[in-house]
Amino acid sequence: MSPIRSSRPLTDRIKTVIFDLIKDYIPKAEVLDIFAGSGSFGFESLSRGADSATFVDASSESITILHKNKKFFADYNVNIHRSLSELFLKKCPNKYDLIFLDPPFPMEQSEVLTNVNLTIRLLKEDGVIIIRLPVEKKLPQSLTLNSQKATKVYETILGKSRVCFFK
Repeated sequence: MSPIRSSRPLTDRIKTVIFDLIKDYIPKAEVLDIFAGSGSFGFESLSRGADSATFVDASSESITILHKNKKFFADYNVNIHRSLSELFLKKCPNKYDLIFLDPPFPMEQSEVLTNVNLTIRLLKEDGVIIIRLPVEKKLPQSLTLNSQKATKVYETILGKSRVCFFK
């Protein structure tokens, strides 16, 4: 099941490209899926060997769908949080190997950057942040939060989406 979000459909092609690029990072990974929607990124990670997935979304529709989709992953460590992304990212005490950010395409660039920068403190040392944006939005080569830094290691354009990878 997936929520109706015509502004940012996740195609199989985009998902395949992303997961082909990060396949070596998935086994045993702790995954964070921000702006989770139906949980496509997190649930796909679990199906490929991740140890746990935490889903965050502010939409009640998305939370309902995440709980329905969680039933297919009953033997997995799945956590679902209804929260504004910024609040969750500021308060979360955990660190993650993989962090997916798939903000709504209409989101303002400044809000996207705030959320992206907040993820840095939650990233484990050898972790990866994967961000999907509309093609017209761009991210800087490096991100910094206090003394923590992440550098863009790869970027690709897939249809109307720009996908960036930071380490």
